[in-house]
Amino acid sequence: NQSTNYAQACLGVIISFVFAGTMGPISYTIIAETSSIRLRALSTGVGRAAYYVAEIPMIYLSSKMLNPTGWNMAGKCGYVWAGTACVSFVSAYFFLPELKHRSYREADILFNRRIPARKFKSAIVDIKDNE
Repeated sequence: NQSTNYAQACLGVIISFVFAGTMGPISYTIIAETSSIRLRALSTGVGRAAYYVAEIPMIYLSSKMLNPTGWNMAGKCGYVWAGTACVSFVSAYFFLPELKHRSYREADILFNRRIPARKFKSAIVDIKDNE
């Protein structure tokens, strides 16, 4: 149906703009905030490179899923991306540390102590600690 295709295309463009203006840039902040001061440049470079390397197959898969001469999944490809979003959400929940109200020094100390990411919020770092 022509109107369904048009509606899906419009929603895709709207979602892309909303994502690019809200959640999309968060990855730059996460990389800058959670990496060690000594390794910040390296962490940012490796993170961006990994993102771009992973993006190449995603673009190929998206075109195959949406193309009528390909897999012709149409709107059902949203289920594939919902699955990857769930995996990303669960991994972020368990492995992304809470650094609110923490200085870079405190974050480095907690990383050196090998505190699990979920316990960063409740971990206590004394002002005199120097690790």
